[in-house]
Amino acid sequence: MTTANLHQGIALQVMKTFESDSVDSIVTDPPYGLKFMGKKWDYDVPSVEVWQEALRVMKPGGTALIFAGSRTQHRMAINVEDAGFILKDVIMWIYASGFPKSTDISKQIDKHDGHSVSWFGKWLKEWREKSGITQKEIAKLFPSKTGGLTGCVANWELGFNMPTAEQYSKIVDVFDLPFKTIQEAEREVIGKVNKGKTSIMGGLMNKENNGDCFLTAPATPEAQLWEGYGTALKPAYEPIIVAMKPNDGTYANNALKHGVAGLNIDGC
Repeated sequence: MTTANLHQGIALQVMKTFESDSVDSIVTDPPYGLKFMGKKWDYDVPSVEVWQEALRVMKPGGTALIFAGSRTQHRMAINVEDAGFILKDVIMWIYASGFPKSTDISKQIDKHDGHSVSWFGKWLKEWREKSGITQKEIAKLFPSKTGGLTGCVANWELGFNMPTAEQYSKIVDVFDLPFKTIQEAEREVIGKVNKGKTSIMGGLMNKENNGDCFLTAPATPEAQLWEGYGTALKPAYEPIIVAMKPNDGTYANNALKHGVAGLNIDGC
C-alpha cells in the first residue's frame, strides 16, 4: 500500500523542516501573481527565497513541474532560474472551459452613438471649469466603499472611459447639465444563442432571463469598422514550467547515486 504524509502550513516554513537532498520531485500550483479578486496571497509569484528552499530539499537531478499563469509565467520562470534551477522546457495544459473576459469594442462605440469616449471628457472639463465646479464636487457623488474619493471624474476627463447611465443620472440630478442623457445607439437584434455556446465575434451577447443571449449588429458606421474586435483572448491554457536541479556529475552518475535523473520519456 502506498502511503503519504500531509504537511499543512506555509510552504516556505514547512520546507525548512525537510532534510536537504531528500525530495525526488516537486509538482506545484503556486500563486500566479494575478492579484485574483485583490487577494493578498495572489499579489505576486513566489519569491526567489521560496524556490531556493525548494532547490535545497530536492535531490540533485530532480525535476519540478511548476504551474504558472499565461500572463505572468515569465516572472515565475525568472525567480525559479535565479534560485538555481535549470529551465528545461514548458508543458502546456490546454483546456476548452475558459470564459473569455473580453469587451466588445464595437458595442462600446455604439454605447456612445459612434462617438469616441474622449468627447465627453473634454466637454465635461470645459463645462465644469466654466461653471466653477471642481472634480471633487462631482466625485463626492461616487464615494468608494470606505467613503473616500475616487478618481472616476479624472478618468472621464482624461478620456479613459465614460460614466454609466446611473452615474450620469446622479450628475444630472445634482447639476444643471444641458442634456439629460448620454445617447446610446440602438443595436438590431439579429439572433439568439444559448449562453453555454461559444460567443461569436460579430454580435453583442445580451443575457436573457431564460439563460439565452441576444446577438446584435453594430448600429453606427464607426461600430461597424470595429465589429469583431475584443480586448482579450479566451483563456485556454496554463503553462507548466519544467525545471531541474543541477546534476551531481553526469546523468548516469546522478541516477546511480541519487535515484533520480532525466525524464521517463517512454513511460509518458
